[in-house]
Amino acid sequence: LAAGAGPALAPAAGGALALAAALVVLARPVATRAPRTRRGGAGDLARSGADLLLVALAVAAVLQLRGRTVATGAEPGRVDPVLVAAPLLCLLAGVALVLRVLPPLLRQGERLGARARGLVVPLVAWDLARRPTATAAVLLTVLGAGTATWSAATGATWAGAARDAATLAVGADVVVDPGTLAPGSQPPVVAAVLGAPDAGAARALPVVRGPVALGRWSGPGGEVPELLAVDVRAAGGLVRGRAPDGRGWRTVLGPLVPRPAATRDGTGGTDGVTLGPGGVVLTGTGSGAGLPLLARATLVVGTPSGLRVERTGAPVALDGAPTTLPLPVLGGPEAARLVAVRLELGLDPEVLGRVAADGAVDVPAGSTGVSVRLALPGAAPGTGAAAWSVLDPVTGAGPPPGAATLADGALDVTTRVEPSTLVGGSATLLLTPAPAPTEVPVLVTADVADGAGLAPGRPVGLVVDGTAVPGRVAGVVPWLPGRATGPGVLADLPTLARVLAARGAPAASPTAWWGVATDGAAAG
Repeated sequence: LAAGAGPALAPAAGGALALAAALVVLARPVATRAPRTRRGGAGDLARSGADLLLVALAVAAVLQLRGRTVATGAEPGRVDPVLVAAPLLCLLAGVALVLRVLPPLLRQGERLGARARGLVVPLVAWDLARRPTATAAVLLTVLGAGTATWSAATGATWAGAARDAATLAVGADVVVDPGTLAPGSQPPVVAAVLGAPDAGAARALPVVRGPVALGRWSGPGGEVPELLAVDVRAAGGLVRGRAPDGRGWRTVLGPLVPRPAATRDGTGGTDGVTLGPGGVVLTGTGSGAGLPLLARATLVVGTPSGLRVERTGAPVALDGAPTTLPLPVLGGPEAARLVAVRLELGLDPEVLGRVAADGAVDVPAGSTGVSVRLALPGAAPGTGAAAWSVLDPVTGAGPPPGAATLADGALDVTTRVEPSTLVGGSATLLLTPAPAPTEVPVLVTADVADGAGLAPGRPVGLVVDGTAVPGRVAGVVPWLPGRATGPGVLADLPTLARVLAARGAPAASPTAWWGVATDGAAAG
């Protein structure tokens, strides 16, 4: 049942109730009328042929129901009269047919009852056969009461189904559209909308929605599947709407939860390292036969729920002098965490200009060592060492072009570069906490599974904002939270963000926020 279909049912339910009342009213005079002969009211209806006309009209109405929907026409909620009239015609035709065959059946029952031993059965059969009109009145009364009960039950069922469908289509108690706000400025605005500016008073999750390309997707009408990414660790208790098979959303989303679970102690687990106020101090050394090297750092900070904000600093000379890099702006109650660093190593532009002009500077062959230290504000000193992954931004995998270790509140990076290869470009390193995931588990709707030939456990290639992302089907469901109909793909937002960061892709900006309303929350 589609959301908003409830108003279209009202005329049908009203018509059914009116029919039930009419049947009860008609039954009263029929029951009290004394029949002149054994062929009374029902026989008159059969002899007139009106019952056969009702049957013909009912068959025509049923044929017209093919391809109809609950609401038709240009105006939303406009009711198709065929949808209202067809059930009533079928009911009237059924009553007329019963009244046609009832007298012969009663007479046959009288003959059979006369052969029975005893007194009760013959008397009952004799009475019913000689008063078919009263029997028809009882039938109409029962039918009217049943119709009224059915109408009330159907109306309540329809209204409940419409509420469930509307809740599922929305996805949460409150959905906040961030509009054109920068990702780092969205959390405090969302908290204010939810009526909970302080931490812990409300829970809101960023949601990324948008088209996603599948390798072998061939859906009907060229419809493009929609990607829905949210933090599945917290979404199980926040999303609304009926889950498939009545299992509950925590159970449905369970296969998408990253394993092992991310650490939240701020020491460099998969959620990153917790940062304090201030900036990151970059200090580095590296040169090749006297050629100065520069480093440009892009800091990516985020929250455990998958929100990511990045900021690229100015080039810094690797001459041993410290340089403070400002952190990206990320407001809200959740503490910012450093979740990735992208380092670009290159030659000084002046050197490149002289090389390009007349080759006045010889670029030596061979490699040279580079060491970079990032002192993180607010990182707890004295914590144990934790290895970070160093990845190739093209493949998002190894072999690692260097090594990175987080210890004593600083991230130390060592690598080797060949200055000759920096003349036409730069060397880029991607630093992420712990081993970066190699694929993203996803839930797909049944139409996506059918159109792309997918099944649980099979790999699937996704293209998110132009970046190829390897995935694996964790399950097939008939619908997704926030997407009641149409092809869809659901992924864990923190896992997707880590895979995109490992491939050098920009962070996906939230297109909505799902939250739980509190007292004073802004409705709508």
